[in-house]
Amino acid sequence: MRQRTLSHDLAILSSEPSDQAIINPADFLALRLRRLETPLAPVPTSCVLSFLIDGEALLTELFQDVQEEGWPGGLFRARTFTIHGQRHAYLFAGFGGPLATSHLEPLIALGVRRFVVIGVARPLTPAFAAGSLFVPDWAWRDEGLSHHYSRPAARIEVNSPLLASIHTSLASRGLLASSGGVWTTDAPYRQTESKTLSAVRQGCIALETELASILAVARFRGAELAALFCLSDFVGGDKWRPRRPEIVNTLSQLLSVAVESLART
Repeated sequence: MRQRTLSHDLAILSSEPSDQAIINPADFLALRLRRLETPLAPVPTSCVLSFLIDGEALLTELFQDVQEEGWPGGLFRARTFTIHGQRHAYLFAGFGGPLATSHLEPLIALGVRRFVVIGVARPLTPAFAAGSLFVPDWAWRDEGLSHHYSRPAARIEVNSPLLASIHTSLASRGLLASSGGVWTTDAPYRQTESKTLSAVRQGCIALETELASILAVARFRGAELAALFCLSDFVGGDKWRPRRPEIVNTLSQLLSVAVESLART
Protein backbone atom coordinates (compact mmCIF):
# COMPACT_ATOMS: atom_id res chain seq x y z
CA MET A 1 0.00 0.00 0.00
CA ARG A 2 2.81 2.42 0.84
CA GLN A 3 4.48 1.86 -2.53
CA ARG A 4 1.20 2.42 -4.42
CA THR A 5 0.56 5.66 -2.54
CA LEU A 6 4.10 6.88 -3.22
CA SER A 7 3.77 6.22 -6.95
CA HIS A 8 0.65 8.39 -7.08
CA ASP A 9 2.48 11.17 -5.22
CA LEU A 10 5.35 11.26 -7.73
CA ALA A 11 4.69 14.00 -10.28
CA ILE A 12 6.32 12.00 -13.07
CA LEU A 13 3.76 9.20 -12.59
CA SER A 14 0.71 11.37 -11.92
CA SER A 15 -0.64 11.28 -15.49
CA GLU A 16 -0.76 8.99 -18.53
CA PRO A 17 1.31 9.59 -21.70
CA SER A 18 -1.96 9.27 -23.63
CA ASP A 19 -3.46 12.31 -21.85
CA GLN A 20 -4.02 15.27 -24.16
CA ALA A 21 -1.45 18.06 -23.79
CA ILE A 22 -2.56 21.68 -23.42
CA ILE A 23 0.17 22.99 -25.75
CA ASN A 24 1.26 20.94 -28.78
CA PRO A 25 4.22 21.50 -31.14
CA ALA A 26 1.89 22.19 -34.06
CA ASP A 27 0.22 25.01 -32.12
CA PHE A 28 3.57 26.58 -31.29
CA LEU A 29 4.75 26.28 -34.90
CA ALA A 30 1.55 27.81 -36.24
CA LEU A 31 2.18 30.86 -34.08
CA ARG A 32 5.75 31.16 -35.37
CA LEU A 33 4.75 30.66 -38.99
CA ARG A 34 2.13 33.43 -38.84
CA ARG A 35 4.94 35.86 -38.04
CA LEU A 36 7.02 34.95 -41.10
CA GLU A 37 7.18 37.51 -43.91
CA THR A 38 7.99 34.83 -46.52
CA PRO A 39 6.68 31.24 -46.81
CA LEU A 40 8.74 28.54 -45.15
CA ALA A 41 10.95 26.65 -47.61
CA PRO A 42 10.27 22.90 -47.97
CA VAL A 43 11.73 20.90 -45.09
CA PRO A 44 13.46 17.54 -45.80
CA THR A 45 11.73 14.47 -44.38
CA SER A 46 14.97 12.97 -43.00
CA CYS A 47 17.53 14.39 -40.58
CA VAL A 48 20.83 13.62 -38.91
CA LEU A 49 20.28 14.61 -35.28
CA SER A 50 23.76 15.27 -33.96
CA PHE A 51 25.31 15.56 -30.51
CA LEU A 52 28.77 16.29 -31.93
CA ILE A 53 30.11 19.79 -31.25
CA ASP A 54 32.29 19.67 -34.39
CA GLY A 55 29.71 17.96 -36.57
CA GLU A 56 28.89 20.98 -38.72
CA ALA A 57 32.54 21.35 -39.72
CA LEU A 58 32.61 17.67 -40.70
CA LEU A 59 29.44 18.15 -42.73
CA THR A 60 30.99 20.91 -44.85
CA GLU A 61 34.05 18.72 -45.45
CA LEU A 62 31.93 15.84 -46.77
CA PHE A 63 29.34 17.75 -48.83
CA GLN A 64 29.65 20.70 -51.20
CA ASP A 65 26.10 22.09 -51.14
CA VAL A 66 25.55 22.61 -47.41
CA GLN A 67 23.09 25.44 -46.73
CA GLU A 68 22.12 27.06 -43.46
CA GLU A 69 18.42 27.10 -42.60
CA GLY A 70 16.53 28.93 -39.87
CA TRP A 71 13.34 26.95 -39.17
CA PRO A 72 10.91 28.55 -38.65
CA GLY A 73 11.72 32.20 -38.24
CA GLY A 74 15.05 31.34 -36.62
CA LEU A 75 13.60 28.97 -34.01
CA PHE A 76 16.63 26.77 -34.53
CA ARG A 77 19.58 26.69 -36.93
CA ALA A 78 19.87 23.65 -39.17
CA ARG A 79 21.85 22.64 -42.27
CA THR A 80 20.59 20.96 -45.44
CA PHE A 81 22.60 18.99 -48.02
CA THR A 82 22.04 16.62 -50.94
CA ILE A 83 23.11 12.99 -51.43
CA HIS A 84 21.91 10.73 -54.27
CA GLY A 85 19.54 13.47 -55.37
CA GLN A 86 17.81 13.60 -51.98
CA ARG A 87 17.80 16.59 -49.67
CA HIS A 88 18.51 15.86 -45.99
CA ALA A 89 18.77 17.96 -42.86
CA TYR A 90 21.44 18.12 -40.18
CA LEU A 91 20.91 19.63 -36.75
CA PHE A 92 23.13 19.92 -33.70
CA ALA A 93 20.68 19.21 -30.87
CA GLY A 94 22.74 20.39 -27.89
CA PHE A 95 23.12 18.04 -24.95
CA GLY A 96 20.57 16.28 -22.78
CA GLY A 97 17.13 14.85 -23.47
CA PRO A 98 15.07 17.99 -22.72
CA LEU A 99 17.10 20.24 -25.02
CA ALA A 100 17.16 17.60 -27.77
CA THR A 101 13.39 17.24 -27.47
CA SER A 102 12.92 20.99 -27.83
CA HIS A 103 14.43 20.53 -31.32
CA LEU A 104 12.95 17.13 -32.15
CA GLU A 105 9.32 18.00 -31.44
CA PRO A 106 9.10 20.97 -33.84
CA LEU A 107 11.11 19.10 -36.49
CA ILE A 108 8.55 16.29 -36.44
CA ALA A 109 5.73 18.83 -36.53
CA LEU A 110 7.37 20.42 -39.60
CA GLY A 111 7.23 17.05 -41.38
CA VAL A 112 10.59 15.40 -40.66
CA ARG A 113 9.83 11.71 -40.16
CA ARG A 114 13.17 9.89 -40.10
CA PHE A 115 16.14 10.55 -37.81
CA VAL A 116 19.56 8.98 -37.40
CA VAL A 117 21.22 10.11 -34.18
CA ILE A 118 25.00 10.42 -33.93
CA GLY A 119 27.08 11.18 -30.87
CA VAL A 120 29.59 9.94 -28.34
CA ALA A 121 28.90 7.35 -25.64
CA ARG A 122 31.12 6.24 -22.78
CA PRO A 123 31.81 2.49 -22.43
CA LEU A 124 31.17 0.85 -19.07
CA THR A 125 33.77 -1.90 -19.43
CA PRO A 126 37.39 -1.73 -20.73
CA ALA A 127 36.60 -4.33 -23.40
CA PHE A 128 35.47 -1.59 -25.80
CA ALA A 129 38.26 0.49 -27.34
CA ALA A 130 38.06 4.26 -27.74
CA GLY A 131 36.99 5.10 -31.27
CA SER A 132 35.02 1.90 -31.81
CA LEU A 133 31.44 2.09 -33.10
CA PHE A 134 28.31 1.18 -31.19
CA VAL A 135 24.73 0.73 -32.44
CA PRO A 136 22.27 0.58 -29.51
CA ASP A 137 19.29 -1.79 -29.69
CA TRP A 138 17.63 -0.35 -26.59
CA ALA A 139 18.07 2.24 -23.87
CA TRP A 140 17.85 1.85 -20.08
CA ARG A 141 15.58 4.68 -18.92
CA ASP A 142 17.44 6.38 -16.07
CA GLU A 143 15.97 9.78 -16.95
CA GLY A 144 12.65 11.54 -16.62
CA LEU A 145 11.51 12.86 -19.99
CA SER A 146 10.68 9.52 -21.61
CA HIS A 147 8.06 8.84 -18.93
CA HIS A 148 5.99 11.75 -20.24
CA TYR A 149 5.78 10.01 -23.64
CA SER A 150 5.85 6.29 -22.78
CA ARG A 151 4.46 4.25 -19.91
CA PRO A 152 6.92 3.21 -17.17
CA ALA A 153 9.28 0.40 -18.16
CA ALA A 154 12.94 -0.38 -17.54
CA ARG A 155 13.95 0.03 -21.17
CA ILE A 156 12.78 1.34 -24.52
CA GLU A 157 13.61 -0.53 -27.72
CA VAL A 158 14.90 0.80 -31.02
CA ASN A 159 12.35 -0.67 -33.42
CA SER A 160 12.88 1.46 -36.53
CA PRO A 161 13.84 0.07 -39.98
CA LEU A 162 16.67 2.59 -39.79
CA LEU A 163 18.44 0.22 -37.39
CA ALA A 164 18.88 -2.37 -40.14
CA SER A 165 19.87 0.38 -42.57
CA ILE A 166 22.68 1.47 -40.23
CA HIS A 167 24.01 -2.09 -40.01
CA THR A 168 23.85 -2.41 -43.82
CA SER A 169 25.75 0.85 -44.28
CA LEU A 170 28.41 -0.24 -41.79
CA ALA A 171 28.84 -3.58 -43.54
CA SER A 172 29.15 -1.92 -46.96
CA ARG A 173 32.11 0.06 -45.62
CA GLY A 174 33.69 -2.91 -43.86
CA LEU A 175 33.13 -1.29 -40.47
CA LEU A 176 32.47 -3.28 -37.30
CA ALA A 177 30.16 -2.10 -34.53
CA SER A 178 29.03 -3.46 -31.19
CA SER A 179 25.33 -3.75 -30.39
CA GLY A 180 23.43 -3.88 -27.12
CA GLY A 181 21.88 -1.61 -24.56
CA VAL A 182 22.81 1.95 -23.64
CA TRP A 183 22.28 3.61 -20.28
CA THR A 184 20.56 6.99 -20.65
CA THR A 185 20.85 9.32 -17.67
CA ASP A 186 20.00 12.98 -17.25
CA ALA A 187 22.38 13.25 -14.29
CA PRO A 188 25.85 12.55 -15.76
CA TYR A 189 27.57 13.96 -12.67
CA ARG A 190 25.73 11.46 -10.47
CA GLN A 191 27.07 8.35 -12.12
CA THR A 192 28.15 6.14 -9.22
CA GLU A 193 30.03 2.87 -9.10
CA SER A 194 26.97 1.00 -7.81
CA LYS A 195 24.72 2.44 -10.54
CA THR A 196 27.34 1.54 -13.16
CA LEU A 197 27.38 -2.05 -11.94
CA SER A 198 23.57 -2.10 -12.16
CA ALA A 199 23.72 -0.83 -15.73
CA VAL A 200 26.22 -3.54 -16.70
CA ARG A 201 24.01 -6.20 -15.12
CA GLN A 202 21.11 -4.86 -17.17
CA GLY A 203 23.20 -5.45 -20.29
CA CYS A 204 24.26 -1.88 -21.02
CA ILE A 205 27.46 -1.34 -22.97
CA ALA A 206 27.77 2.43 -22.65
CA LEU A 207 26.43 5.61 -21.06
CA GLU A 208 24.92 8.69 -22.74
CA THR A 209 22.34 11.37 -21.96
CA GLU A 210 19.65 11.54 -24.67
CA LEU A 211 18.60 8.34 -26.43
CA ALA A 212 15.83 7.03 -24.15
CA SER A 213 14.21 10.46 -24.16
CA ILE A 214 14.22 11.03 -27.90
CA LEU A 215 13.27 7.43 -28.68
CA ALA A 216 10.14 7.90 -26.59
CA VAL A 217 9.33 11.19 -28.33
CA ALA A 218 9.81 9.72 -31.81
CA ARG A 219 7.67 6.69 -31.03
CA PHE A 220 4.93 8.85 -29.51
CA ARG A 221 4.85 11.07 -32.60
CA GLY A 222 5.08 8.22 -35.12
CA ALA A 223 8.57 9.08 -36.38
CA GLU A 224 11.48 6.71 -37.10
CA LEU A 225 14.68 7.01 -35.06
CA ALA A 226 17.86 4.97 -34.61
CA ALA A 227 21.35 5.83 -33.38
CA LEU A 228 25.05 5.28 -34.00
CA PHE A 229 27.67 6.21 -31.39
CA CYS A 230 31.43 6.44 -31.15
CA LEU A 231 32.73 5.04 -27.86
CA SER A 232 35.06 7.33 -25.96
CA ASP A 233 36.00 7.83 -22.29
CA PHE A 234 35.95 4.71 -20.13
CA VAL A 235 33.67 5.31 -17.13
CA GLY A 236 33.46 1.81 -15.65
CA GLY A 237 34.87 1.10 -12.22
CA ASP A 238 35.51 3.94 -9.81
CA LYS A 239 37.53 6.34 -11.98
CA TRP A 240 37.00 8.36 -15.15
CA ARG A 241 39.59 7.69 -17.88
CA PRO A 242 39.43 10.37 -20.62
CA ARG A 243 40.26 9.11 -24.13
CA ARG A 244 38.90 11.89 -26.34
CA PRO A 245 41.90 12.31 -28.71
CA GLU A 246 41.57 8.67 -29.75
CA ILE A 247 38.12 9.13 -31.33
CA VAL A 248 38.74 12.02 -33.74
CA ASN A 249 39.18 9.84 -36.83
CA THR A 250 35.94 7.97 -36.13
CA LEU A 251 33.67 11.02 -36.07
CA SER A 252 33.60 11.49 -39.85
CA GLN A 253 32.67 7.80 -40.18
CA LEU A 254 29.71 8.40 -37.88
CA LEU A 255 28.38 11.18 -40.08
CA SER A 256 29.00 9.32 -43.35
CA VAL A 257 27.24 6.17 -42.15
CA ALA A 258 24.31 8.16 -40.74
CA VAL A 259 23.75 9.97 -44.04
CA GLU A 260 24.08 6.79 -46.07
CA SER A 261 21.61 5.03 -43.78
CA LEU A 262 19.00 7.73 -44.35
CA ALA A 263 19.59 7.62 -48.11
CA ARG A 264 19.07 3.84 -48.19
CA THR A 265 15.55 3.88 -46.74
